[in-house]
Formats: sequence, C-alpha cells, structure tokens
Amino acid sequence: CVRALDPGPEYALTDGFPVPRMPCPSLAIKKGDAVAISVAAASIVAKVTRDRIMVRMHRRYPAFGFNHNMGYGTPEHMEVLDRLGPTPIHRFSFACVGQPLLPGFGRAGGLPTWETDSHESMTR
Repeated sequence: CVRALDPGPEYALTDGFPVPRMPCPSLAIKKGDAVAISVAAASIVAKVTRDRIMVRMHRRYPAFGFNHNMGYGTPEHMEVLDRLGPTPIHRFSFACVGQPLLPGFGRAGGLPTWETDSHESMTR
C-alpha cells in the first residue's frame, strides 16, 4: 500500500510495531494513535475501510454476520466458526481460527469444504 503512493513518503510512523520492508525510514510508536494525529487519522481510515470490506464479505458469507461483527470474535461469530469452519478470508494466524479448537480439526487436519453463495464447492 505504501509502495503505491506517488510521491512516496520520506518517513513513516507506525502504530505499535515496526513494519517489515517499509520502503522508507520509519518509527514504530507505542499507542501511536494516541500521540500522533497522523497515526490516529490513518487508524480511522483503516477501520472504516475494513468495515466496508466486511459488509461486502457478508454478502459472500452471510452466516458469519460480518455486517454486524465486522470480523471481531463475538460469541455469535465464534459459534458459526465452530460450526462451519473458517472461510478463505479468515486469518489463520489468529489462535481462535488456526488452532485445533474447531471440531474435526486436528493439528495435522485438513481445512473445511465450503459452499459459497452460488453453491460452488470451495476448498481451502
């Protein structure tokens, strides 16, 4: 995303942690959204963008209620995740998605076969 900017930034502030392969010098600021107005503004833009994406993803995976939970691990979202398994848009790096807490998923287990809106089989 940063690489697509024209002109590119001369320096970047990041919220909380360094970003690998940043194309310019940068500074990670703990709780950056509370101390730097530019980080706070970027945080708002990122959250609004994420919410819009989740509303679109709700059309593809309505059972998950992404239009309400915006991808957060609400009890309802976790129940559907437990029952249906993760979709291709779930982040497997999150412990509640990638760990064998889901029925039928061992550490070496496979991933679920999904039925999409158009009823085409989708395997991840």
